[in-house]
Amino acid sequence: MAGSVLGVAGVTVANGADNVAVYTPAGPGGGWVIVAVFAVGVAVRCLAARWLGPHPAVVGAASRWGRWLVPAVFVTLGVAILASLE
Repeated sequence: MAGSVLGVAGVTVANGADNVAVYTPAGPGGGWVIVAVFAVGVAVRCLAARWLGPHPAVVGAASRWGRWLVPAVFVTLGVAILASLE
């Protein structure tokens, strides 16, 4: 369990570090707030995933629709971001 927790933490920090770097203000002080909010958000998402992950309805839906839903969500997000650039 410890290996998987450290792996998830490492991937999460690696993926989220660029977001923290982009949104952290240049001045001192404000960065800690953003890092704390990021950490709390990650903790909430991990707890939700741990609670929902083994649920039979979630597993069934992910098995049935995940193959199509994940790409559809990413394409929709990409189109929305490109459309907002104007």
